[in-house]
Amino acid sequence: MEHIVWKYLKHLGITVSKKYFEKCVLSHPDYPSLLSIADTLERLGINHEIGRIEAEHLKDVTFPYMLQLDRHGAELVFIKDQQDLDDHNVLEHWKGVVIKLEPTDAITDKEHNKQLVREKRDRKLSVALLIALVGLILIPLLQDGGLGLTALLLLTSLGGVTIGYLLLAKDLGITYKPVESFCNAGKRTNCDRILNAEEATLFGVFTFSDAATSYFGWQLIMVGLFIPLFADAASFLAILAGASMLTIPVIGYSLYYQQFVTNTWCRLCVIIDATLGAQIIIFTVMHAKGLFRSADISFVPTAIALLLFVALASSIILLKERLKTANASTRAETVAKRVKYDPEVFTHLLLQQEYLDIKPFEPEITIGNPAAPVQILMVANLHCNPCRIAFEAMTQLTVAYPKKVEFAIRFTPGMNKAIADLSASSYLIRYWQQHIDGQPNELTHTKTFIGDWYAQMNPETFVQMYPANGALDIKNNGVDLLKTATTGGYKKMKLKAPLFLLMGIKCLEVTE
Repeated sequence: MEHIVWKYLKHLGITVSKKYFEKCVLSHPDYPSLLSIADTLERLGINHEIGRIEAEHLKDVTFPYMLQLDRHGAELVFIKDQQDLDDHNVLEHWKGVVIKLEPTDAITDKEHNKQLVREKRDRKLSVALLIALVGLILIPLLQDGGLGLTALLLLTSLGGVTIGYLLLAKDLGITYKPVESFCNAGKRTNCDRILNAEEATLFGVFTFSDAATSYFGWQLIMVGLFIPLFADAASFLAILAGASMLTIPVIGYSLYYQQFVTNTWCRLCVIIDATLGAQIIIFTVMHAKGLFRSADISFVPTAIALLLFVALASSIILLKERLKTANASTRAETVAKRVKYDPEVFTHLLLQQEYLDIKPFEPEITIGNPAAPVQILMVANLHCNPCRIAFEAMTQLTVAYPKKVEFAIRFTPGMNKAIADLSASSYLIRYWQQHIDGQPNELTHTKTFIGDWYAQMNPETFVQMYPANGALDIKNNGVDLLKTATTGGYKKMKLKAPLFLLMGIKCLEVTE
């Protein structure tokens, strides 16, 4: 379901980190459900509507939208236009639920925005790496004038590496829709059945995908780098030709196994077999033209080629195993977070905390909607980095759930005489009372005011941004706020309600 919603977001032109979106949906305690989708969209600040309507009113809903079908559990389907509506035959399986999203230019989740910046950077680095590798391979070849059989050999090696990568991706659970459609088109085609068979694994760890990627990658380096740069090119060509001839029984066994043993064809495997066959023909023509001879094989090039293959194959296997472990850890973490974020678990842990008085002050330093159903009290130290992180998480909650959350913040003493003759907490409280309390946009100014302190936690810089402009006297009723909030005596307050200090919130679901 998260993939369908992602497709919808992409169609609307909403730039969202796919990994972050899926992480929030999959870790939701009610996954898979529409609530997991709705809460994630709300967290990101994406306007949406989810409702149930009668079938005759569906024509009044403008495209695009999503529908929930009573098929395969509770399947979501993305409807772009009337053709999609007709093709999916929704009236037969439709449950009456419609989900409609609205385009937006800004995502309010700061953690998501950081993740998106990292993903964009990684994509740019990946493109730069690919261009650099292709350049390293092609430039020496072009300078050598090898535009004939050697270039054709290089192209087949590149094609083999590409197919090898797609095979590795399938092993790691990474799917590409065009590849899946290609592999499963036809009655007797099933790539997964062939690739997951025991016969496709050597020595228990070396799979067909490992072998294909290692062989063509080794060949690509030999043709693209070693042959143009080393003087003994004929020796390397002879080694490659010998390795190519050894693939003849591999091709024969692959075709026999698919045709007579499983009676199922793997189209990617067939492409690999065809590429190997084409290379056998290329090496045969090269040998006929005298580009190399069997006698050209010597010890040093053979040793270099053998060590290169071992190093490349070992690296691919180790990297794949590390990626499998990382993927398994990520899946386990996601499942664990469903329990961690469960409201019942949260409530249970919350009620185990010490009960403290949360009797409101007048005035109270608050951020968020005063009428919000969720009221949180935070006790913070102005010189504490975890408190800074908690404050950022709290403000992020008020942005993600503007109608549901309000939090009050009270300060512990911190460092004495941090600003002029006052501690930082006393300075901030008095300045807030004198310049912010009761002013227009008080809530926005309060968030900015405390956020500016936590941005640097530097008294000299802060006092330049918020100068006292005279004595910071305490307003009426401010004595209680100053003493209780800054003496460190908040544990002396009467028992009334639970206090939960939140030091970091990720994908937290806040409900009424």
